[in-house]
Amino acid sequence: MKKLFLLPLLLLTLRVVAQVSCEPVFPTQSGNVTIFFDATQGNGALTGVSPVYAHMGVLTSAGQGWQHVPTTWGIADPLGAMQNVSPNIWKKTINIQQFFNIQPGETVNSLAFVFRNQSGSIVGRAADGSDIFYNVYPDDAPLQTVFLNLRPRRWWLTPAHKYRFGPRLPNRVR
Repeated sequence: MKKLFLLPLLLLTLRVVAQVSCEPVFPTQSGNVTIFFDATQGNGALTGVSPVYAHMGVLTSAGQGWQHVPTTWGIADPLGAMQNVSPNIWKKTINIQQFFNIQPGETVNSLAFVFRNQSGSIVGRAADGSDIFYNVYPDDAPLQTVFLNLRPRRWWLTPAHKYRFGPRLPNRVR
């Protein structure tokens, strides 16, 4: 039963990685995380737009919907300003606990995002128009894995090929 539960989580993670990815891949509530946004993915509305701002919040154990939203919509908010890495790729590094002012006893389940231009008149969302979410993991979570470079033509394993697998460990273990 546990294995059946993990499969949908893996597929959800793979769906999101193309538009938003994080380093480390499995961010924790108390750790630093670098968030990468690919403006060409999702609805693609921010392709070629500069600068890009992240409107961010979290989903927590304390309630429903977006919470602890430190960024302000529609202005050149330095808290939401993202750094351009390459054409249409943007990043921002934060400490989840500090950036969102998470209170003791509160558990962060997901990061929540909507990306925008300065005025908020152009908005980057998921392909279906929904907000973008990225899971956050407990500090003491067991080993987590994800396939980062799947090739649609070779998603099955065959005896004629050799495959190399290796762990992707959290930064605190390296």
